Amino acid sequence: MQTRKIACAVMGALMITSVLVGCGKKENATTAGNEVNSQVSQTRESSSKSEEKQTSSSEAMLESKGENFTGYTAQIPNGYKKIGNSGKIIFNANDKVDLYISKILDTKKTEPLSDITKEKISEYISQHVWTDDGISEQISGYTKNVPVTITSAIDTEVNGIKMKKFEGKLTLAKSSSDTDTTWDCYIYGYVFETRVNTMVFYGLEQEQSQPADKIALIKKNVDAMVQTIQINK
Repeated sequence: MQTRKIACAVMGALMITSVLVGCGKKENATTAGNEVNSQVSQTRESSSKSEEKQTSSSEAMLESKGENFTGYTAQIPNGYKKIGNSGKIIFNANDKVDLYISKILDTKKTEPLSDITKEKISEYISQHVWTDDGISEQISGYTKNVPVTITSAIDTEVNGIKMKKFEGKLTLAKSSSDTDTTWDCYIYGYVFETRVNTMVFYGLEQEQSQPADKIALIKKNVDAMVQTIQINK
């Protein structure tokens, strides 16, 4: 009898220990789950802050005040300067390899946007870049009789304004005496109508190596400026 009581006591103790161990495991699993949830929450919060920072940085990229162009206004990147009369050019005095150019597409007539083709954009850019002193003075290399090739021109709309978005290349030569040494420069921009003229507004990357980060900068700056265009009434 005594032996049975002892056996029962031992079995009871073992059962209690088993229950306590099970409870402990459950509590540990809950704690671990809380830690994972906390880490996920912190990651989301960090990601959210990062996105806010990127958005803020993107918004702070342009000057708050709009600059006057022919038939429209637009904000330009911080640290850049606008010069020129009939043709406006935007550049950074500390690093002039990326330029942004605004020009009337054709001074002799107003071209409706529906008539604009890759070939016409190529022709107009090749004509006015080389003849406008304010623009050509800012371009490195020899610019006379060198080709412009537009590889794509698609219809788009930005803030209710219908446009043609295009990209391609513009070829520069080393000098007038060395026209065999040439390099292709990336160009990217938009054609759109104001109330009086059809305008072309594009970026040009002049660096011979054509680095990917500078190409990305051209697209980023042009797209940001175009987003702020307001047609003059």
